Order: sequence, then structure tokens, then C-alpha cells
Amino acid sequence: MAMETEPQFVPAVNPSSEYHLTKVIALPLMEKPLCPGFYFPTHVRDPKLLADLLENQYVGVFLLKDDTNPPPETLLKGKELLNRLHEIGSLAYISSIKGHQVIHITGLTRIRITEMVEEAPLTVKIDYLKNKPYDMDDGVIKDTFLEVSSVLRDVLKTSPVWRNHRLGDFMYPYLADFGSAMPCGTKHQAQQVLQELDVHKRLQLTLQLARKEMEIIKNESLGMERNHCVFSFLLPEVDEREPVLYEQTPVGVAMALSLTSTGGSTLYMETSLVEEGEAIGCLYLMGEVGEETNESANVAYIVAKKILLKKQPENTFFANSMLRLDLPRCNGRSAGCTMTTSLLSLAIKKPVRKNLAMTGTVTPSGKVLGIGGVKEKTIGARQSQVKTIIFPEANRRDFDQLPENVKEGLHVHFVDEYEQIFELAFGYDEEDYQIELRAEGDEYNLASYVGKPVLYEQTHVGVAMCLAMTSIGGLALYVKTNFDEEDEGDGCIHIIGSLGKEMTESVWMSNDLAIQILRKKNPENTFFADSLLSIYLPACSTSNDTSACSTIVTSLLSLAMNKPVRKDLAMSGTVTPNGKILGIGNVKEKTIGARRSQVKTIIFPEANRRDFDQLPENVKEGLHVHFVDEYEQIFDLAFGYDH
Repeated sequence: MAMETEPQFVPAVNPSSEYHLTKVIALPLMEKPLCPGFYFPTHVRDPKLLADLLENQYVGVFLLKDDTNPPPETLLKGKELLNRLHEIGSLAYISSIKGHQVIHITGLTRIRITEMVEEAPLTVKIDYLKNKPYDMDDGVIKDTFLEVSSVLRDVLKTSPVWRNHRLGDFMYPYLADFGSAMPCGTKHQAQQVLQELDVHKRLQLTLQLARKEMEIIKNESLGMERNHCVFSFLLPEVDEREPVLYEQTPVGVAMALSLTSTGGSTLYMETSLVEEGEAIGCLYLMGEVGEETNESANVAYIVAKKILLKKQPENTFFANSMLRLDLPRCNGRSAGCTMTTSLLSLAIKKPVRKNLAMTGTVTPSGKVLGIGGVKEKTIGARQSQVKTIIFPEANRRDFDQLPENVKEGLHVHFVDEYEQIFELAFGYDEEDYQIELRAEGDEYNLASYVGKPVLYEQTHVGVAMCLAMTSIGGLALYVKTNFDEEDEGDGCIHIIGSLGKEMTESVWMSNDLAIQILRKKNPENTFFADSLLSIYLPACSTSNDTSACSTIVTSLLSLAMNKPVRKDLAMSGTVTPNGKILGIGNVKEKTIGARRSQVKTIIFPEANRRDFDQLPENVKEGLHVHFVDEYEQIFDLAFGYDH
């Protein structure tokens, strides 16, 4: 029988391979089920069962159906135990076994018991369960997701159990599983969260439990008490701070030049030791990585072992160490050299040379192959104030063809063998290793290369500025409405731009709202009824990004009233048919985009006030920000000025 204990921190390590098991030992849980992505230590009382678990890497964990826990001396067996287990549970990875009774398990994926194979230990055949298909752009699902995120952030800030954890940027299914970990929930409510395969319904269950937990926390702050159930879940720590250059690179950390959805950037990869023991050498990956990155990590592990054997033949670190490699969200093979370097740094216990970033695909023989995105990665290095970079020899011509002002001041090394990277990363004298402080305010002359943002000297009638998320990050972009011709009684609007179905519908809704507002502000104005209009919309990060709705309404009203929008004003917000302003995403990127475009005044939804408040001061400095929850407030800000 498994008994959950008080929480202990053990790194969650996810095996990098897919799950192909058809049968597993069934481990009963008494307090709460274990959802994918969560982990906790649990006691196993049966010494024979513990011995069997020692020989396995995976185990199936299932909650007991009983409303009351059986006495400790009761050890259920075989069919009797099977009949008292919920058939839906989780495949778990046994990350470590401490002492004689405590094992640490990490939930991996949902499974269902199909039949019993053996009675002692109880072994069952399993099927793997998948979430039902869902649309991430569905408005109802998105709103529920945002509400769950908001309530959970409040819980994490105020609860003594959760206070030391941060809520990261999780996918919908993972966030929906948080309900199973709410202390206020019963074991059966937690099991209901685990069993629900409809992501939207699971989000709703989690929202109910999170709100209940928040209410209990508020009552406790007023002096009311509650009986705490045993809470044995821990959340993976997620650091939400801006990436910075280390003053001194820690052992096990290496910096990659990466191509992300917002352009080139530098990302850290870190290897850490999970456990040491004779001949237990293995590597587990942490992070949302694609198949190519997975394969590249396996190659990096092979190359690192070969290099270590050659450089330090007596070093048995890889053979006797269970390692965890933390990777940023990515897919591709160009981080192979960085992963190899991170692994070797920990193995030889020597930090990588400071201010060094690299990119390159590595082969099992140690060859370094060419990569793509040289221009973007070089600009990303400059933006991160990196001074020394490593590119594959195959990309020398790509780099040489870049403008001089992009290459200026960079120390670039071209390599075709990983051994050359090893010498560049670790071939320094310890006594002469000086830490170079990051230069503040170091500006690069990129304006002549990427161009300067342009603001209208005086905003034209029919023009409004939106803050949008594009493929190169946040930007301020103009939405423009033109008058084509007069057609009394047959007014209509023609949309120009590549839009998805949801965004197209939002334009029609914005047009209807503009008509309502104009009728309210100036009942005699029949502009919309008698005019053929064209509205020009910029290409944003997604053809279904509805955060430009407030800008569309403003552009339409500007033309209808023949009054320009206040100069130097940009906005972002989704609008409902009755004029409510809903929250949006990418507040950080859009704020940076406003600064990049030299915008001074911005409008955000009231729902995003907290997101803005949590930004670094140097990002917010000098900006005049208004938070609104009704379009009427935007109208007053945009047009309520004295000529």
C-alpha cells in the first residue's frame, strides 16, 4: 500500500522516449491521484512490492475508490485490490527511491486499466488515453484558460503551500490539471479532473476548485481555520525573469543562438545532476521539445561521452550519473553543440567561457554541420550583448555577406569539428579567467539595417495604431479606413488583408459596434449607412488575433466623425458586441513594441493590469498607460481632446 508523505523537492525528469509499455505494476494511492506533470514522494509499505519497483523504471498509479482510507495494516492483494482501484490513472516515472520505503514518482500520461495480468505484485495491461481535440483559438476556451490562469496566480501568491512556486506559460491541458492539486478538493474531485478528457470541461473543473481554494485562503486570513488534507503535489519551478547574461557562467550551463518565433535570441541550456550511482548513467530531457531536438540531444550525449573519454580517460562521470538537461521550448538540431557543451561543463566541473554563444548541428562522429538563420541569430547575439559567437564553417559565407554594421564588434569563430568548440569553451587559464561585466547602454547601429519606426507627425483621419504581436516581436502597426464612394442607404465595408474566420467576424462585429457608438454620440450622422468603405489591416502574428478590434472600431469612428485619433496613442484589446474590453496576450512584447516604435501613450484592457505591473521598471519607464474595460473609455482617450 502506498502512503503519500509531506512534500519534498525532487527534480522531475521526463524520459525522452515515447511510451510503449503495454503492462505495468499497479501502485494504489490513497490521498490524491497523480496527474501528468506533477510529482511527489510516496511511501510503499510492502517490502516485496518495493523490491519489484526497484527493478522497474515505470509504474501505473491509481487512486483507491474508498471514501475512507483502509487501516495501515491492511494490505490489499490481487483482484480485491484491482476492484477497489479507479480504472483511470497515470503512467509514472520512478525518478528515485530513497531509503527503505520512500519513492519519488512523476506523472507522465493518462492510462486506463484493461485487464489484470498478475496478482502479486498486481500487474495490469493498459491503454493510453488522449485529450479530445480542441480549438485553442475558440473564444470560450481561451477566456476560460485566461480566467484559470488569473485565479491560480492569486492562489500561488497567497497560499502558504504554493507561495514558493511560479505559474509559467503552460499549455491548456497542463493548466487544466492543476485542479487535481488544489488542497480544498476531495480525492474524488481530483480524480474527476484526471478522468476528464475534454480540456474545456477540465479547465472548468479546475476553475471551480481554484476559486474555492482562493475563498478558503481569504477566510484563513480573517482568522478562520480549516483542516488541511495531506498535500503531496509540487509544481515544477518556472523562472519568469527576463533572460540575462550571467556574471559568471555556472557549471553545466551553455548558451545557444536560437531562432524563435520572434527572431533570433540567446537561450540557456543547463545540465544538472539528479543522482549518482554505479553504472546508472542516463540522460533525461526537461522542456517542450520536438522530435528533432530529442534526437539531437541523444547525439550530443554520445559526443560528450566520446570527448570526455579522450580528454579525461579516468573520468567516469557519464557512466555513473543520472542527468537532467533543461531545454527551452524549441525544435531543431542546431542546438546540438550547445547541449554537448553543457554536458561536458558539468562532467569536467568547469564553466563555459563567459559571454560565449554558439549554434551548430553535431554528428555522432563530432562533425559540426551548417545551420539556418545566420542573420537572425547574429542580430539576436547583438541584442543579448554577446561578444563571442561560434558558427559552423559551412556558414562562413552567410556571415560574411551580412552588413558590416551587424558584424561590427563581434568575435566570430568558424568550426567544423566539435573539438574546436571544446577548446574555445574550456581552453582558458583558470587564473586568468576574469569576469567581464556586462556593458550597460551598449547600443548597436542597427537602425540603418532594420530601419527606424515612423510615427505620423499628425495622425490622419481614419487611422489608428494597434499594438500587435508579429513574427519579429511586438510592434505598433496602423489600421486604416478609407472612404471609397457614397452610396445612400447601402453602406458596406470591404476588408483588405489576410484574415482568418474569427478575425473576419470580429471586423464585422467592430463595424456594428462603431455604428452603435456613432448613433449614440451623433444620431444625425448617417456616414456608415451611406458610405462604401475599405479597411486595411496589417498582417499580425496570427490571422485570428482579435486584439486589434478596439483599434478597428477607433479607425472607423475617426473617419465617420472626420476627426483624427490623438497622436502618439496605440492600443490593444478585444471588444465584445456590447462594448466590453477583454484581456489580450503578449503584454510584455507589445509594451516593448510600443517603446521600439517611440509610442508614449498606450491603452490596455483592465484585465491585463497585473501583467503590465509585473514588467521590469525599465520596460515601463516613460510610458503613459491607461487600463480600460469599456470601449467608451477608449473613445474619450482617443477623441476627447481640445483642438
